[in-house]
Amino acid sequence: METGSGRAIEVAPFHSHGALKGFVISGRWPDTTKEWAQLLMVAVRVASLPGLLDTTTVFGAREDVPDTPVPGTVGLVLAEGPVATSLNINRPRC
Repeated sequence: METGSGRAIEVAPFHSHGALKGFVISGRWPDTTKEWAQLLMVAVRVASLPGLLDTTTVFGAREDVPDTPVPGTVGLVLAEGPVATSLNINRPRC
């Protein structure tokens, strides 16, 4: 992804024990809604590959970086957990 700034936004998935855990974001964070949409589109395409996730998962953006970050790392997009849990499946609807 490129914008007028000329600096690319790099996205790299990471996993643990064969399950997708999130994405490392390098270069810079998206500046515009269009750039966020493009980043999310890449994330959804990777996350939708069969076998990477057990269920529909919520992801959250964090400005935290790994313990030993690659130069240029700006943050993480982490798998926060499933959309449907036992807590909200049985909740009455209005």
